[in-house]
Amino acid sequence: MASTRSYALSTEEIKSLLSGQSWSPPVYEWRVESELDSVGEPAIWVWAVYDVVEVDLEAARQAESLIRKTIADAGDDRWVFVRFWTRDEFEEVDDTEDNEEAF
Repeated sequence: MASTRSYALSTEEIKSLLSGQSWSPPVYEWRVESELDSVGEPAIWVWAVYDVVEVDLEAARQAESLIRKTIADAGDDRWVFVRFWTRDEFEEVDDTEDNEEAF
């Protein structure tokens, strides 16, 4: 018997779901992608971008757990990879990607 898996949420729905929560520190921006992971399984990548100088490790651990639980509670059982960036890190990477796309 084949297992049934639920991939009910789009990336926009995930962003909306996460944006509707209260985060400490507040999240400046969410980036969400959905692709296959390194072993070919569907997965979700979530980047929380904080408008702070440095991301607090303990707050990030708690947020990571809550992000995974929020998505799972909404009915999506894909594995969720979570990363945290400061706004400066995010903008630096975003600028680099824009410059690479120009070539």
